[in-house]
Amino acid sequence: MIRTFIAIPLPESLSDPLCASIRSQDWGPSKISWVRPENIHITLRFMGEIKPKKVKLIHQGLAAWLAGTEAFRIQIGSLGYFGTTRHPQVIWAGLREGEMAVVQIYERLQEGLCRIGYPKQRDRFVPHITLGRIRRAIDTAVMMDTIQNFKTPPNLETLVDHVTFVESQLTSQGPVYSPISTVPLA
Repeated sequence: MIRTFIAIPLPESLSDPLCASIRSQDWGPSKISWVRPENIHITLRFMGEIKPKKVKLIHQGLAAWLAGTEAFRIQIGSLGYFGTTRHPQVIWAGLREGEMAVVQIYERLQEGLCRIGYPKQRDRFVPHITLGRIRRAIDTAVMMDTIQNFKTPPNLETLVDHVTFVESQLTSQGPVYSPISTVPLA
């Protein structure tokens, strides 16, 4: 079994300043596990543990499923969180520009994955960049205030010109991502 996901990887020119800006904020005494800059991406579909046969089918299908998809620009928007204000679980950044293009790629992937036996996901897809996982929220008022008042650094934008199928190996130092295949966009 191989743990995999499909994503839009983000370059260090975007992830480094974004991560530095996020970590410089006052998050209070809460314990947050921050995503390393080299692992910053937009997840299109988490596949989980899959058999090598399915890895091969996805690898072969990606280029066809994304054929004709044009490259586009994204710009980082405001922060958000998953969970509740009393029990936040994940801190993420949304997109100010390019959100609809990401949703269109997601929908094309959904259709392709359905053809090889994966059911469509039921939850509404929210394009986002996971920045940190909240391990223990001690003062959620400080955290919510930081999320609401965060000012996105200017010029946090990039050209999205490929999608990557990724293997994720969990280690004691955190996940290690290795590309299985990369599909360029037109």
